[in-house]
Parts: sequence; C-alpha cells; structure tokens
Amino acid sequence: MLIGPKYAFLLVLMMSLFTLKTRAQHPILASFELVQVDNTVQLTFGVLGGASCNGVQWERAGADFNFETIAAISGVCGGSEFTEYYSLVDEAPLTGEESYYRLVLGNQGRSQERTFLFVELDDGVKLYPNPSSAVVNLRFSNPSQKLVKIRVFDISGSLVFEDLSQNGEYQLNVTDLRRGVHLVEVQTEDKSIAFRRRFQVIG
Repeated sequence: MLIGPKYAFLLVLMMSLFTLKTRAQHPILASFELVQVDNTVQLTFGVLGGASCNGVQWERAGADFNFETIAAISGVCGGSEFTEYYSLVDEAPLTGEESYYRLVLGNQGRSQERTFLFVELDDGVKLYPNPSSAVVNLRFSNPSQKLVKIRVFDISGSLVFEDLSQNGEYQLNVTDLRRGVHLVEVQTEDKSIAFRRRFQVIG
C-alpha cells in the first residue's frame, strides 16, 4: 500500500517518538534494566556504540531519597563502535519500601532514577497477601524471563484458572474463586513444575 508524503512524515515522526520513549534514561545508555534474581537485584545496562564514560557508580536510595553508592566499575566503560553491556548486583536490597536506583556515568552525569520494589523470597517464591479476598501477588525468580504457565486448582483438584507469563511477578485476581484453600502451580516450558504454593480465598 502506498502512502503520501504527509503520512510518511507522520509515520517517521511516530517511530522517532517511540524510540525516544523506549530508549534508556540517559543519552549514552542503550538500556537500563532492573530485575530481581532470588533475593538480589541485578542491574544490566548498555553503553551505546561510540559513547563512553570514565567510571560508573550505581547508587540506591530509600524513601528518604538519600542516595549511596552500592557498586562501581572503574576505568572506561564503552568506547567501541558497538553497544557494550555491563551487570552489577545489589546483594542487600532494601525491603518493605520502594527503592530508587540510578547510575553516575563519570563526567557524563547521572541517569534518571528508576523505582523498584524488592520482595524477599522464601525458597525463591513469595505469595502475598495470604489469605486474600481480592488479589494475590505472586513473585518468583525468573531473571531470563522464560515463558511459564500459571495454574490454579481448587481443593478438589479441579483446574479453575490458567494463564501464561514471562515475568517474575504476577497478580492473580481471586474475586471469582470460591472461598477456601487453593493451590497455585507454576510450570516451565519443558512442563516441569517450578513450584506449588497454597493460598486461601476469604470474603
């Protein structure tokens, strides 16, 4: 299908806006991703090809917005013609509140802050609140974002809910489930069971 110059311009403009919105929060960053891995928070960031900075500091703050350095990379980051990726780990994340993370990119300034809610996992899983009458939040370690199947069974063993997810968190609406004990099961792509947990619906 052919499009006129006016619409071609609008299409290019929309694509440019999309690129701006999806690019990381600093001109030299290709990406800035935070993910929970077990009971740590992992940062992966990319420095765009042709860009560089002299040293990187990873900073974190709690509700008081008082930032402190939790990890650093010395020397030059980036500098090649290709995007270069780096990873850092927060081994002792703040619990019970949202955290704010940012990068200090040498003389290139700071990235914008990113908020992250860390949830402490028990054997790699957290199910809360439990019991619940509205929603149950499911958090589990899935750093590679593999496709998993989430299934819920009632006390008799009947399948009452099924869905797919690629995240390490899932919000389960339980308002349509009968009161009583249920079992949530997470199954990996090879159909092995990652874990099973019980929760109770009240109300």
